[in-house]
Amino acid sequence: LAIADIVVANKDDLYAETDRRNLQEFVGQVCRSDVPVVYTEFGMLELSLLSGETATVAEPDGHRHETKPQPLMAGDLPFPECGYVTAMNEGEGFESIGWRFSPEKVFDRSRLFAFLTGLDVERMKAVFITGDGVFSYNMTRDALTEAELDDCVESRVEIISDRIEPGWVNDLTACLLPEAAVSY
Repeated sequence: LAIADIVVANKDDLYAETDRRNLQEFVGQVCRSDVPVVYTEFGMLELSLLSGETATVAEPDGHRHETKPQPLMAGDLPFPECGYVTAMNEGEGFESIGWRFSPEKVFDRSRLFAFLTGLDVERMKAVFITGDGVFSYNMTRDALTEAELDDCVESRVEIISDRIEPGWVNDLTACLLPEAAVSY
């Protein structure tokens, strides 16, 4: 957001006036003062708003601003001894749960695919380091797609559903290859 040229606030039809005010205040704190907030519904955005010059954000030599500490995000957390971090959220009638796995955690692709195809969820997005390479997964109610990737920093998955199943983490970690079986 600190380098944004525009902020798009979708689902405007669901905002309360306090939501708009809070967003404007937040944008005023983290963005440049000239960054507009455009409110949209159903992702409908005039594409011309996304064209044009990009602002150059540079500090003059020797001039530094004190930066405000930002809240710690799940992506900033170090990996605990178990090798993964869990993050949860909820809103609009859905719950989400996600995991980040350290790059040393390598998944068995066939077990992973079986786990993913067994999910009955609203949405799932993931990238996994497997013994067969790196793969991205994208699931909607209609389909699960798998695509091979060149590389990734770590395995990540986020599941959005009307109900989080407590056993998912055990099912997911059961897809890990034993560390002794992983060769680099």
